Amino acid sequence: MSVPAYQLINGAPVTTAAAAYSSSDTVIEPASWAAFPVTPLFMLLVPTTGELMKVTACNAGSPNTWTVERGMEGTVAAAIGSGDNLAYSITAAVLASLGTTYPIDEVTLGSNGPILTLTVPSGLTIPALKIRADLRTASGGGGYFRMTFNLSAGGTDYDTVYMYQPGGGGSRWVNDAGIRFWSGGATLPSYCPVEVHIHHPQSTVYHKLLFLDQTDPDPGGDYIMKIAGKWHPTTPVPITSISFFNETPGIDLLAGSHAKLIVEP
Repeated sequence: MSVPAYQLINGAPVTTAAAAYSSSDTVIEPASWAAFPVTPLFMLLVPTTGELMKVTACNAGSPNTWTVERGMEGTVAAAIGSGDNLAYSITAAVLASLGTTYPIDEVTLGSNGPILTLTVPSGLTIPALKIRADLRTASGGGGYFRMTFNLSAGGTDYDTVYMYQPGGGGSRWVNDAGIRFWSGGATLPSYCPVEVHIHHPQSTVYHKLLFLDQTDPDPGGDYIMKIAGKWHPTTPVPITSISFFNETPGIDLLAGSHAKLIVEP
């Protein structure tokens, strides 16, 4: 059985509800559906309530109606008033269905602080996540940052295998309290760019697999670190947040530390 694709159009048409509807009604009559897609699927936003609805059928007749699924992508189904606007909307789910990468959170520390946390919004379908982070600290000298999921800094559910150059070293950490990676060299404040790819971020069955790449951006620097790891809590749960901090107690991340969270197809 084929699954309809989301319909993309130019412009952002808006119509109004021809009548009032309860939060459980699933057939909506628009005052006009001119300029809207003539076949499903597409998304409607109700600006007065913030609810997103997925149009699953376009029913031509007298009157024309849309069959809809209510309260999509983490929004809440709510009563619709007669005359309320109904707006065609490109949403995160639509972009994800197209195999498009798009950001869902971005944080820059405005002042020194012990932790930087990215939040994964609820209601999204996320095949994979990518993080680009530039972390700054006043420790350096071969120390480590840690990355944890769902603020699980006290847990020991992380396994990693790593290698680094120069020196060709490598080893593994088992049942660790987070994903460790280098916090920079002796030149302070250190600057530590990393990129992380996370698979199965929403799975309640599989472990969360991740791959981390890190390089030294300093002129003449030749440090490279690569990590393969997993997060394996006893009961797998979706990732709702991702945090970075210095593993040395009392050493803050510096103002300007930045991280961006991106959905990958």
